[in-house]
Amino acid sequence: MTHTFYHHYNHGRLKQDFGIKINCKKQTIKTKYFTGTPLYSKSIIERLKTHRISEDFQSVELCNLDYHSERDPHIDDVWIWRERLITINLLPNTMLSLIPNEKDSNKIIDIALPRR
Repeated sequence: MTHTFYHHYNHGRLKQDFGIKINCKKQTIKTKYFTGTPLYSKSIIERLKTHRISEDFQSVELCNLDYHSERDPHIDDVWIWRERLITINLLPNTMLSLIPNEKDSNKIIDIALPRR
């Protein structure tokens, strides 16, 4: 991961994006240039598939975020990913918050993600 260049994207965040190209504002997807995820991710994806809940998982993107808590939260777009998102934390301890789409719901689920 450290040998690949991080690109700047919204609000000063850095990311490495391997996968389909998504335009969230237009809600469009381009698969033309997708050649697969990096070789280093193969062992992670295979390990995920050993668990019953993710044994049929098919990776279409790998996104490495360099995230810092002093920035606004990173929110994934529901229209494309829905419930098909696997999050792995490799750096400091962090909190993953699941927020419902329903505007009238105030339920938030916080999941502690320890450093790996």
